Amino acid sequence: MNNLPDKIVGLYPPTIINTPDGSRFAVYSGSGWFPVDDEFTQEDAMARWEKWTPESKPINESINDKSWQVESSKKGSFYTVRYHNGHWGCSCPANTYHRGKECKHVKQIREKNS
Repeated sequence: MNNLPDKIVGLYPPTIINTPDGSRFAVYSGSGWFPVDDEFTQEDAMARWEKWTPESKPINESINDKSWQVESSKKGSFYTVRYHNGHWGCSCPANTYHRGKECKHVKQIREKNS
């Protein structure tokens, strides 16, 4: 049952999920849900996980540990874009639900600071 790849790349650490119907899955962000048996542990899941890191172009280092407010498509609403230690993040839903892909807010700020 545990037919997982040796290495699974994801932005966030994996977790084990037990569903109401008795099924059990190892869940890896951006890679999916993999059926596992009862002996498969969180440690087993972590051993297969490799943290995803973006291949980014050089950034002006003076922007490290900074954040920007970017207006959303709904006028009057704003998202926070952050750059910290080589990693970009945004508080928008797209950045949350489409892990591994940069949202338009991060792209906008990145282009201004490259």
